[in-house]
Amino acid sequence: MVARTSQKYLRDALERLQGLTDRGELHDGQYNFLTYLLGKPELDMNDITIITLSLFGDGLSTVGGSFELPNIVCLIVFVILCFDLIADLTCITP
Repeated sequence: MVARTSQKYLRDALERLQGLTDRGELHDGQYNFLTYLLGKPELDMNDITIITLSLFGDGLSTVGGSFELPNIVCLIVFVILCFDLIADLTCITP
């Protein structure tokens, strides 16, 4: 779930970047990191995805990752689902 959501955020950002570029509305300072990666001919889309998600997922060693809160939310949701599943199973099994 976290990976899928992260990939959606990246796809959305790439679509916005492409739209801005197509309309000639991309200004200096917008999407610097993505435009840098996209400008590297040796990187394919898979490489860009891995680098970007790794950066946002890991963050800096001195700062919490940008996706830290959504990761915690996903863990909480799954824990709640696990407790619901356990409760359902204990009701139907002796």
